[in-house]
Amino acid sequence: MKNLFSILLLTTVIAFSANYAHAQCLPEAEEPCLPDCPQSLFSAYQTIQVTIQPGCVLEVTYASRIACGIWYDYYISNVRILQYGCCPFLASDVATILDLATIALMDANPAGFPPSTPSSGQNCSVNWRANKGACWQQVGDCLVPCTPMTDCCLAAFEVCVDANGNKTITKLGNISNPPAPCPTTGDGDCVDVCNN
Repeated sequence: MKNLFSILLLTTVIAFSANYAHAQCLPEAEEPCLPDCPQSLFSAYQTIQVTIQPGCVLEVTYASRIACGIWYDYYISNVRILQYGCCPFLASDVATILDLATIALMDANPAGFPPSTPSSGQNCSVNWRANKGACWQQVGDCLVPCTPMTDCCLAAFEVCVDANGNKTITKLGNISNPPAPCPTTGDGDCVDVCNN
């Protein structure tokens, strides 16, 4: 009976821990950073699962908008590691995970931003941007912005689609100014994800 009680207690603790880690991934009530175009609001937060490679799956919580009628913006609120078996990064490499999550989100393109597949040749757009907090930390299997989020990181991308529907995504560079040094929190140091 004592062993059964111990097993039940351990199962409850594990389930609570898993739910706590997942709860940390849920978007906060705060709005996405607005680096410009304050009249162009972001959509509500949505979640998508992206496969980095077989056995490596991330869950990305994001919002999207068309800013000032020009820019195709994605804002990344948080990332959760769902499957880690064959990932091309260390589980603690916050900056690399966010970079790969950003590219995978843009490749999936759930907002349906152009360009579309051309009948011949290649169709490109340099109007894509990704925005996220400048300082992040890992909490369990989740990557979340450090709080308070005072700085944001905005980067420009070129997205090209060829006649076969193959997509090429190239980071053109950061648009925003480098943030102040990331704070140290009670959960550990925050990682600068802008200047990598």
